[in-house]
Amino acid sequence: MVESASKGAVLMWSKEMILSTAKNMGFGNTTAGIIAGAGGGVCQVIVMGPCTFLVTAVVTGDKNVGVVQQLKHTYQKGGVRGFFPGGTALAFRQATNWASRQGFTEFFRDQMKVRIHGSKDSQLTVAQEAMAGILGGTAACWNHP
Repeated sequence: MVESASKGAVLMWSKEMILSTAKNMGFGNTTAGIIAGAGGGVCQVIVMGPCTFLVTAVVTGDKNVGVVQQLKHTYQKGGVRGFFPGGTALAFRQATNWASRQGFTEFFRDQMKVRIHGSKDSQLTVAQEAMAGILGGTAACWNHP
């Protein structure tokens, strides 16, 4: 539960900061969404790497070793880097996953604004925003392992 809440918070905060920065730099909504999703996904690995590593080590390792003992052992053996085995692969996976989701969602959001309301500057309703997210998440399923 700690991992889920933490990685979600890191993703949302970093993605929104990158998204607003990319839009302010002049990128279109879809491109800004791809950049923000990728950046948010990479930032999310800060939380996912150690949590996933520790859970996997405790579940598959010596049953007499608890989380705190595993944490101490890993840090003594490899420092902070010891908690990120496969971190690069995890970062690429999260980057492509969230880049797809956010990019497709921004694309569908823009399309819905024009097709439903007649202007790319119009506001979507909460239900329409939810539908854009559903469509974006569905289109991003190509990247699901």
